[in-house]
Amino acid sequence: MRGAQEYRAIAPVLRPRHCETCTHELKLGLAMEGWLAAPDQIMSANSQQPGPSDIGTPAATIPISLRILAIVLRALFIGALIAVTVRVSSPQSETLSSVYETPGDLIRLALGFAVGLWIVIHLFMLPRTAEGYRTWVYLGLVIVPLAWAVAIYIW
Repeated sequence: MRGAQEYRAIAPVLRPRHCETCTHELKLGLAMEGWLAAPDQIMSANSQQPGPSDIGTPAATIPISLRILAIVLRALFIGALIAVTVRVSSPQSETLSSVYETPGDLIRLALGFAVGLWIVIHLFMLPRTAEGYRTWVYLGLVIVPLAWAVAIYIW
C-alpha cells in the first residue's frame, strides 16, 4: 500500500487552509511548504509575471531602417491581398446594384467585405519585436513581388 502512504504524506500539503492570522484567506499548502512563492505573494495582484510584451527587443532599439523597410513591405503585401480580395468578391456578371437578386453574389460580397475589413485591421497592427520586423523584411522581399504579380494577373 505504498500509494496510500504517499497520498497521506502529500494530502495535508495539497489541502487549502486558513492563514495564521485567521483573516479567512485560503492559502495553498504547497506555498506553505516552500513549493511555490511566498504565501503573502500567492494572491498578490502586483506579482510580476513575464508577458508577451516583455519578450524580445524593446521598440526603442529596433533600427529605423529595418522598421521602415518592414512596414513598407508589409503594407505592399497587404495592399495586394486587398486587391485580390476585392476582385474575387466582386459580383460575377452583374452590377453592384443588382447583387441582391443572386444569393451567391450577395454571400460572396459579404464574405469579401468581412475579409477585407479583417485585412485592413491587421494593416495597423505592427510587429512588436525586432524579430517580427526582420521576418517581414525577409519574407516581404520574396512574397511582395509574387503577391503583386498575382493581383495584376487576376485583375
